[in-house]
Amino acid sequence: MSATVMIVDDSVTLRRLLRKELEGSGYRVVEAPDGNTALQQLATEPIQLVITDLNMDPMNGFELVRRIRETRPRESLPVLFLTTEAGDDLKIKGKSVGANGWLVKPLVPPRLHAALTHLLSKVSPA
Repeated sequence: MSATVMIVDDSVTLRRLLRKELEGSGYRVVEAPDGNTALQQLATEPIQLVITDLNMDPMNGFELVRRIRETRPRESLPVLFLTTEAGDDLKIKGKSVGANGWLVKPLVPPRLHAALTHLLSKVSPA
């Protein structure tokens, strides 16, 4: 059975692009346009990995990861940032709030797939 990946991004275009890429590789995809919707879906959907943008309203990616980590440890639900932001200070902050990885847009499919494979190989049961 393939993993279910949640895409959290306020850009419909990026969510469609990621969905096409991920489904083409056998993943099941769940989409959320913002952090609040993502948290609601995480409560009811069996998600194995979250890909999130950083800059979203009303909840940014850092806050989303903080809220996820209140109930799900880093080892049971990997979170990967996919964002235009490339600053080392932001990457450090992402790691400090509980993110497992950071990719910079534009989407580079081989990098995305390598990150997903790596992160999903380390998942332990919740």
